[in-house]
Amino acid sequence: MSQVKAGVFIHPTGEGPTEKVYEETLELIRIAEEVGIHTAWVSQLHFQTFRARLSSPFPFLVKAAEHTKKIQLATGVVTLPFENPLRLAEDAAVTNLLLKGRLSFGVGAGEPVAEEFEPFGVPFDERHQRAVTGLSKLLKALRGEPLPPTGAFLQPPGNGLDQRVWWASGSRERSVFAAREGVNLLLNVDQGRWELPISQTNAEAAEAFRSAWTRPHEPRIGIWRIVFPWDNEEEALERYWQITQSEALVNLKRGLTKQAKTLDELRERHQSSQLLIKGHPDNIVKVLRAEEERIGFTDFLFYFTFAGLKFDEKVTLLKRLAHDVAGPLGWLRPDVRQHKTHAPEPAAAVA
Repeated sequence: MSQVKAGVFIHPTGEGPTEKVYEETLELIRIAEEVGIHTAWVSQLHFQTFRARLSSPFPFLVKAAEHTKKIQLATGVVTLPFENPLRLAEDAAVTNLLLKGRLSFGVGAGEPVAEEFEPFGVPFDERHQRAVTGLSKLLKALRGEPLPPTGAFLQPPGNGLDQRVWWASGSRERSVFAAREGVNLLLNVDQGRWELPISQTNAEAAEAFRSAWTRPHEPRIGIWRIVFPWDNEEEALERYWQITQSEALVNLKRGLTKQAKTLDELRERHQSSQLLIKGHPDNIVKVLRAEEERIGFTDFLFYFTFAGLKFDEKVTLLKRLAHDVAGPLGWLRPDVRQHKTHAPEPAAAVA
């Protein structure tokens, strides 16, 4: 199995004008490269002013490429049902060319939020079928196959981008579909089995994906978790709630918290989320080693969407994740692993 690569999954969010949020996110990506992160993923969300403010990731990633040289830049993820797959292939191919081959291309069916689909005129219950059909057309274009009915070809060509396409899914069935299409797998929560441990459902989906893989090149499997290092777990929980409750309340009002109807219920579920790994960095490293062994992922994404943190606090947290978590796990880029990163402030400095 190949060496795990650390990534950071950023929602461009925060206080102030959108230009300021974009500038700060670009700086976070530059710092992520500096501390040895392999890939920076940026989310694509629509009609939102709080959780994330980026609806079009390609021009943003082109701008990020101007400030970086080594880090892979990724879409996390483009909602396929909203797109014409051939036009999307063109945008991705041009972006990949401008990024000099550094684009990783995450796609999926989109968030399970009907109100995001309605303005596009896309029936919510058709999202999965549209995504499946769209992926097939997208891959044919990126792989240089003639496009019906004229036999035209994608220009500029995909230049190997099809091997850096990621399909976002949580279920075993859709993971098998990804393997048969020959794309990488970005694991999410299995919406149909949310009551089960996510490590279990991720492991089962990953195994189904590997078993169904038939391509000659090695596939990649990514997972994401919210990692929050702190000197002790109790204080970590309290601080984590302080900096995320505003976003949680927005989700509550939008009906995205199906198992929580009140603020107290929301706080309890938020702090006990299986996606949250918190506490002392040494303990976090042990947990992630166990996750790596159980699931067999090749890429780990630090989910970075702390709207309640000031920018300098986000920088401290990002450096902490690289230095005290990804570094000891051996997940940083080799050119950074060979020499020690400057240690950031202690975990409790993120206050």
